[in-house]
Amino acid sequence: KGRPEELKGVRVCRQTRGFWREEYDCRQDPRGNDYFWLQGAFCNAEPEVEDTDEWALKNGYVAVVPVKVDMTNYSLMERLKGIM
Repeated sequence: KGRPEELKGVRVCRQTRGFWREEYDCRQDPRGNDYFWLQGAFCNAEPEVEDTDEWALKNGYVAVVPVKVDMTNYSLMERLKGIM
């Protein structure tokens, strides 16, 4: 499964909405420090939606998901600028 000759193509898509049924495994790094490894199962909240990465992967496509992360609270930032 997933060999290049089996690929149908590339799909630019969005992330699937879903959640994790979390299970954590406590492990130790080489220095003896504990860390936790997430090993739960992902639950797809929209399995039939065709513009998602999950759908693309399950249907033989490479999924390309452009991701942007900016957690700035711009409205609070502007209010703070006004009082400082």
